[in-house]
Amino acid sequence: MKSTTACGLLLAITIAMSCNQSSEKSKANDQALNSVISEVKMEEQQIPVQDNPDIANTDSIAGPVIPANPTSVAATPNIDWDKKVIKNATVKYEVNNFDQFNTAMRERVRKFGGYIAQEDNLQYEDRKEIALIIKVPVAQFEPMMNDISGKDVKQVERTIKTEDVTGQVIDTKSRLEAKKEMRQKYLEFLRQSKNMEEVLKVQAEINAIQEEIESAAGRIQYLTKSAAYSTINLSFYQPMDGFKAPADDNSFWNKTGQAFSRGGEMIKGLWLVIISIWPLVLVGLVGLIIWKRRKSHQTVTATQG
Repeated sequence: MKSTTACGLLLAITIAMSCNQSSEKSKANDQALNSVISEVKMEEQQIPVQDNPDIANTDSIAGPVIPANPTSVAATPNIDWDKKVIKNATVKYEVNNFDQFNTAMRERVRKFGGYIAQEDNLQYEDRKEIALIIKVPVAQFEPMMNDISGKDVKQVERTIKTEDVTGQVIDTKSRLEAKKEMRQKYLEFLRQSKNMEEVLKVQAEINAIQEEIESAAGRIQYLTKSAAYSTINLSFYQPMDGFKAPADDNSFWNKTGQAFSRGGEMIKGLWLVIISIWPLVLVGLVGLIIWKRRKSHQTVTATQG
């Protein structure tokens, strides 16, 4: 009877210890799951999408019912129909007073609220030149282009290009909102995960979606900033004293003169090549003389015989 009681007590203690270990293991798994979920939430809060006011309200969009396939989520985009147009201009001037035009140009940049993004000072044998990359608010682009030349200035080049990127911005925003909805669904799947293997798989999907969200947000920010400020590539130069720019002449006689000039250059080049290989020419001449003498001697010998 005592033996039966002892066995029963031992069995009860073993079962209790087993249950305790199972409970501790379950608590450890729950803690690991909660830790992963907390890390994903922190990463979600650190995504730099909210820094851009144009895309700051995309989280407020209500998502659709969860489909069987998360990739088929379709968000309802909050479309911004404001036009986004990137404007670029390239202008080049020949000036009579280099320093005066340089000072006046910098005053114009400040006047229209722009700034100089890059400056290159160039010095050539025939001229001195400055190349500027100017950023100006899009609303001041045309007024500055109309006021940029000034007096005593000869326009050499003027090109204006525009690119409407409104469609790209709208399309990128739509894809961004869809990715954010998809990420939210995966977060819900993460909370429902039952083991570490499922957690790791869902977290890998969330990380991939997060990279796509950051890329789309950066693209929107780039297009928005590019459309907010237009670019003017300005260069101006002053010829040195005594320098005269060659005139464009496509007449027949001018082309004939150029052809003769090129022929003369070819003859000069050939003569310089011959001079540079004078040792070979000298050896060839000596060999030719020796060969002729031997041939002449053989002819005389054959005649006498």
